[in-house]
Amino acid sequence: MMPLTKSSELQVLRRLNPKINFYLELQNVDTTNEDAISHLKKSLEIDPKHLQSLLLLSKIYIENGNYSQAESYLNRVEQVDSHNTDLWFLRSKSALALNDLFAAKEKIEFCLKNKIYEEKILCLALEISNILKDTKFRVSILELYILNHEVNGHIYLELAKSLQEPNQYEKASYYFDIAKELLPNNTNVLLEIAKFHTSAKNESADGTIVSKTDYKKSKTLLLKSLKIKKEFSEALCLLGEIYFIEKDYKTAKKYFSKCYTINFNKKDYLLKLYHIARDEGDTKSRDKYLLESTDYKKLKPLAYAELCKINLDLNKNLIASGFAAKSILEYRRTIYSLNKEIKQNLKLNNFLQSRNQTKELRIYCIQIAEVYFLMSNLKQSSKWKMKCVNKSLEYNRNHPQANYTKAQLLKNTNNQKSSFYLKTCFENEWRHWQSRWE
Repeated sequence: MMPLTKSSELQVLRRLNPKINFYLELQNVDTTNEDAISHLKKSLEIDPKHLQSLLLLSKIYIENGNYSQAESYLNRVEQVDSHNTDLWFLRSKSALALNDLFAAKEKIEFCLKNKIYEEKILCLALEISNILKDTKFRVSILELYILNHEVNGHIYLELAKSLQEPNQYEKASYYFDIAKELLPNNTNVLLEIAKFHTSAKNESADGTIVSKTDYKKSKTLLLKSLKIKKEFSEALCLLGEIYFIEKDYKTAKKYFSKCYTINFNKKDYLLKLYHIARDEGDTKSRDKYLLESTDYKKLKPLAYAELCKINLDLNKNLIASGFAAKSILEYRRTIYSLNKEIKQNLKLNNFLQSRNQTKELRIYCIQIAEVYFLMSNLKQSSKWKMKCVNKSLEYNRNHPQANYTKAQLLKNTNNQKSSFYLKTCFENEWRHWQSRWE
């Protein structure tokens, strides 16, 4: 009898054990089945270069968290076929699991550069873009998805949402229209289009940025979504936001109160309810909303600052000082954390994300400067008053009142510097009559 070749021996093994056919189907492997691993290893004893077995074992070890073992099999795959798509897909998947995001992106891009646009590859690329917050990469993947696969309205919606730059306004509008056409009564589609119209900007031919905000259109879409889904919390909240911006506080309060009753995303509107209650002279509701705001990390700094102002107005200086200190501590934590995120995003080339965070950082710096200035009013000692004013100007060198106070503190010791701070004061607040008078 003639000896069996490796390929015929593998065929015999398959006939003797039909399970091997199942294990050699990549999509159907039970990664917890030790029997599968043993059969695949047996097939490699017969044919060490059997590509499908090597890939299956790599996949199993990745999904079981055994990345070093997976890498050894992937290295063997590379020796057999260095351009194999599944090799780079699995390497990307392994790198992602190990949180090596740059490597994960680099390896999935190998597939894309070779025009391999399988659905699993595009899905993994989307996952990587989401983690990296890489909007540009995400847009390119979604466009490839639409060009190469049959897609529904949700993919068009995701692409439209990702087009955030002013020079992408027309494109975003186009994809939102397609999403709406495919999913005319989908409440999430209506909500996202409404969000788009609350902050849309367009770049004209000469590079000028023009606001395309359309609150009327947003409200129409949101009211339509509420007819479809009566208790659509996100729509209620956004309607409250729009009416608040339009200074229709009565209507804003109506929508925010509905959200408050069902305990939906309170952090988005608690401080707005506080402002409405304060303007209405409802001190009970004002204090309730403000104290509740201190339970939310994002609202804490501003909530403590407002509590400081209230107690300052009531001449409760000791309590006001305590709230000011708490506010400063929370602001400093937030600013430190945000600076860290900006550096990380710049490192990852996420310029859009870092730009938005930089704008947010400026707002926090202006707010903490105001709290330091409030703290300076609580200090009797000129030394401590100066320290607080200096900290205020460190975060916002254009703070008018802090500049004026520093000018007053320097008046008798350094007249030249005093004049400089007076000038800065009225340059940033022309109505500041005291600095102009002096």
